[in-house]
Amino acid sequence: MGKVKTRKRTRGRHRVKPTGLESVADASKEQLGVDAADHMLPLLEKLCSPSADSRECGCACLANQVLHPRAMPLLMKHGIVKRLGSMLVDESDAVRLGAAGCLRNLTIGGHRICADVVEEDVMSSLVVFFRQSMDKMQSSTSADCQSLKTQLYSMIEQALHLLWNLSEGSPIAMDIFNRQNLVPLVLQCLCPLLYPMSMVVAAGELTERLQCVHSFTEGL
Repeated sequence: MGKVKTRKRTRGRHRVKPTGLESVADASKEQLGVDAADHMLPLLEKLCSPSADSRECGCACLANQVLHPRAMPLLMKHGIVKRLGSMLVDESDAVRLGAAGCLRNLTIGGHRICADVVEEDVMSSLVVFFRQSMDKMQSSTSADCQSLKTQLYSMIEQALHLLWNLSEGSPIAMDIFNRQNLVPLVLQCLCPLLYPMSMVVAAGELTERLQCVHSFTEGL
């Protein structure tokens, strides 16, 4: 006798939504986008505030947000790169430090992000920020407040990390770095007897990157 063939039960593959309505998952994703916009747009507005404290606060909050991949499209769409780039030359050192730190986190996102940052001409502001910070450090004296020195060292450290990220992610950034002759300034940061170790390490990483690129181009 032949066996009775039973139909295999499908587990919902290619099922059509009978009502044509959104699934709970789709609705949740859309709500997540709305919630993200409601949360982040006010932070972006803070970057344009006339209050230095508000601008600094906006940078600090966004420095964490840029680490989340889902937040990036919205932030890029609303011009976070251009806003932060202009803040590298802000009149407030605290705001400049916050903007540099936020851009540093932003450029961890890969070569595409680094290319976008360079396209917005952030390198011009970054070069000014780095040079001015180095000038202030070199003109500082032992009588200067230690907290001010600490902030200055932090500014230079963030600039070094940002230069490292951009030079690694964009050949245009590397070309600008070389044309601006920033290598001597970076080498000045390599003295552990004078500067914090975190700043020296950042300068060392950037120097190593430059040496790798130089060795590669010499071998062509």
